[in-house]
Amino acid sequence: EFLGVKTEIDVRKADGETGGITASPLGDTVTYYSIPMEWEGDTFNGNREALLRVFSILADEENYPVIFHCNIGTDRTGVIAYLVGALLGVPEEDLYKDYLFSNFGKINGQRHPSGVKDSAYYQAVAAAEGDTLQEKAYNCLAEFGVPREQLDSIIRILSEQ
Repeated sequence: EFLGVKTEIDVRKADGETGGITASPLGDTVTYYSIPMEWEGDTFNGNREALLRVFSILADEENYPVIFHCNIGTDRTGVIAYLVGALLGVPEEDLYKDYLFSNFGKINGQRHPSGVKDSAYYQAVAAAEGDTLQEKAYNCLAEFGVPREQLDSIIRILSEQ
């Protein structure tokens, strides 16, 4: 049991990116979910079914602690991290900073806040009903298809309330 992790969500494509992994390298006690997501184009709407599955896993308290990852951590992982952070009320500037941490890795280029601001997920959240980023994220995800019970569960599990 590595760091107590119970669940690993791997959003890399099974053909070519995972190296054929079908179980968590963290050990037998870790439940491994392969939920392939596309990293090119619209990573929000183009990965709808995958994102709905990720959110259903995040909504189950029995799955925690959870890790989720892709290859680099900016595009696919970035969508999930931004949406979960916004849902929890993390300030927008901090969400950009989190995204920019990817620049410390070998990512074939430099990431900028525009990588978030130009994305379909950012634009969908910004266009949603609500007065705060948190309200907008909640309403955006509900309209996207994540059941409100799951959103409420994620907030309850991951917030200090």
